[in-house]
Amino acid sequence: MFILPKSVRILKRSVFLRVGRSGKRFHGAVLCFSFVRSSSMRLGITVSKKYGNAVKRNHLKRRIREL
Repeated sequence: MFILPKSVRILKRSVFLRVGRSGKRFHGAVLCFSFVRSSSMRLGITVSKKYGNAVKRNHLKRRIREL
C-alpha cells in the first residue's frame, strides 16, 4: 500500500484557497482537483458534501491518494 507523504499533500485551508484563486481546477460532480505549476508538485483533494458524511468523504480521499 502506497500513501502520499504529508510533504506532498496540501493540508492547510489557506493554501487550498490560494491554489483555488490562482491555479487550475478540474472538478466533477463530487471531486475537485486544484493545482498550480511550480517547482514542487503538491496535491490537494476536496470532496463535496453531496457525496456523504465525513467518514465516506475521508474514505474516498484515502482511496484516491493510494492510486
